[in-house]
Amino acid sequence: MKRPRPDSLDGWTTRVQTGHSTIYVICNEDPDDPSRIFEVFATPSKSGAETCESCGQPKDSTAPQCEKVYLEALCRIISLGLRYGVPQEDIIEQLKNLECVRVRDPDMNDWIKSPADGIAKVMEAYSGSKNR
Repeated sequence: MKRPRPDSLDGWTTRVQTGHSTIYVICNEDPDDPSRIFEVFATPSKSGAETCESCGQPKDSTAPQCEKVYLEALCRIISLGLRYGVPQEDIIEQLKNLECVRVRDPDMNDWIKSPADGIAKVMEAYSGSKNR
């Protein structure tokens, strides 16, 4: 059964450098169990570059809009799964290590292999910090 979304949730935002852009990942915690994630959002930052260093797509191409739509779709499915009780560890396992263009993220001190991998690593870090 899908759990209803409360009017207000606590959470945190993490900046993640991917091979195509910087994204901001928001994890909101489950009000019944703060060690669990209730929903996830991700959005790309606006880049000042003329082209993507990794794929060479021009800034005015459809690539930024496609990335935004991809991230929104991915996060909707993640959040829906979480609200239906899919264990966050299973979601993390499915997304982690999917590779497109990898880049070292100095803030996370890890290789980020794709936006999906970045989201999984943020979810994993959130879970680990709440279970200590």
